[in-house]
Amino acid sequence: MRAVILKRLAAASIAFTFIAAFTDASALAENSAEANPLPAKVTGLTTTALTKSPTGCKPSKSALGVSRTITIDTKGGPKYGFVNYPGNEILKDKEVLLTFDDGPLPRYTNKVLEALEKECTLATFFVVGRMSIAFPKTVKRIMKEGHTLGTHTWSHGNLQRGGSKRSIAQIERGIAAAEAAAGQPIAPVFRFPYLGRTSAMEAHLKKRNIAMFSIDIDSRDTRGYSPSRMVSHTMARLKSRGKGIVLFHDIKRTTAAAVAPFLRALRKNGFKIVHLKTSNVSPPITDLKKKYDKLLSARSSGDKAKIRIAQKAFKSLPARNKRSVKRSGTLKVNSAVTPSVPSINSDPFKRGQ
Repeated sequence: MRAVILKRLAAASIAFTFIAAFTDASALAENSAEANPLPAKVTGLTTTALTKSPTGCKPSKSALGVSRTITIDTKGGPKYGFVNYPGNEILKDKEVLLTFDDGPLPRYTNKVLEALEKECTLATFFVVGRMSIAFPKTVKRIMKEGHTLGTHTWSHGNLQRGGSKRSIAQIERGIAAAEAAAGQPIAPVFRFPYLGRTSAMEAHLKKRNIAMFSIDIDSRDTRGYSPSRMVSHTMARLKSRGKGIVLFHDIKRTTAAAVAPFLRALRKNGFKIVHLKTSNVSPPITDLKKKYDKLLSARSSGDKAKIRIAQKAFKSLPARNKRSVKRSGTLKVNSAVTPSVPSINSDPFKRGQ
């Protein structure tokens, strides 16, 4: 019995050590000498001053606004964000790139959009495919108000646990679903769920000319923080690092409540918002896009028979590979779980818009 207890304690100690080492990977970035200067040359990057107000709002003197727009060429799948890809900085000192993952979820995403519009500022939304199909009106609102729309797989699948066929299906279904929901081309930018990258999927995205975005700073909004604690934590990290690509999740009630005070804190502390755009698009796979178009059309018609027919056009995702997938330096910072929405084999619209 004693031997069993000692063995369990040893295993727990190892697990705790691993978690402690990676629980806040953004802290690694904040203390790095590489985190502050902007390299003299970053491939495929151009910048422009913002010439008109984002989202069509009327900025006041106190509004945060957008200081400049960064336009990247995604050819060859460039990689950004210190946690996974140190050394390819795109921000200058006191600059912030706001990013939101896992949405849209109207009751919270809309509040985030309202807070951004009030400050006349912009963000990048890495949307989940099935959330986009469930809530296309919110996707269209994100696009209409001038934000950048990227993707985050079909169902927030961990691409380190599925094998290549399943992982590629996750990526491509997510892209096709998001573009169908948006009703227009979207930016070829992608973020791995859980920041769980693999060399095989990075190669696939590179071939598809899709940029990969990690993060610099985790807001920890998936850890049960109150809005005030979330703001103070994220501001402390920003002040320490001097700039950063910041991760939030627009499916969280606390995040929706924290965005407005966070933007005020940025303005008060002299930080500026940078907007991300791309100079090119990577079209979705045509057959997939057509299937999602038909599904959305069937739902808008209200014809249940058409909806069932459209749903039957989708095959299940390829089975998971039982063998472990080779990892590529993953740090599991984001503990968010797969959003609770219906699967593609049920009606994803029953929740309403």
